[in-house]
Amino acid sequence: MSEETSKIVIGEGAYVDPTAVLEGEVTIGRGCYISPGAMLRGHITIGEGTLIGERTVLSGNITVGHHCTITIGVVIRGGNIIGNYVCIYDLVNIEGGRSYEEYGDRSVFGDGACINHGATMHGCVIGENAAIGINAALDYHCEIGPGAMVTNGSACPVGLVVPANAVAEGVPAKIVARDITDEDRRARLGLLPSERVAVHAESTARMVKRRLQAS
Repeated sequence: MSEETSKIVIGEGAYVDPTAVLEGEVTIGRGCYISPGAMLRGHITIGEGTLIGERTVLSGNITVGHHCTITIGVVIRGGNIIGNYVCIYDLVNIEGGRSYEEYGDRSVFGDGACINHGATMHGCVIGENAAIGINAALDYHCEIGPGAMVTNGSACPVGLVVPANAVAEGVPAKIVARDITDEDRRARLGLLPSERVAVHAESTARMVKRRLQAS
């Protein structure tokens, strides 16, 4: 673990792999799991019980809430605020910037949001319990409302606003459904975002416990 010219704070019961790179002002909460090859560089705060996956890079001014899961090969750069119980899956690319004035020059992710494999977004606002599908692309200034969904492979143009509990789909993405229910979400996602984060939070706790017992 590199700590050159850095101010590093690691919470009680957290596991940080020796190959992880921590540079700058990095605070890691209690019970976190920082995987092999992860890089945290800049002003980074990680809430308790959060998993940062292998070869994931966080670079910039980034706050991650508690009990989040950020898996393998994710890149998060610039200014970003990530809420609690957020799941960000493999190979997602998030860039803060050109966002709304009220949020500043950054991206914002509400509690319980679920960002699926390979999605890309720039300076967007993602509401609580919203879901972004596999390989979806969100250009600058998109705002995805609470409980809303962007389906797999969809491309949201600059400034698209998806209302709460609506579905955006297509290239370019358009609103195709409104007032969706949990049954609709299960049909499209398999699990609700809230169910996904609960599974991952339990898995992270088990991984940390095993690593600490083995060390």
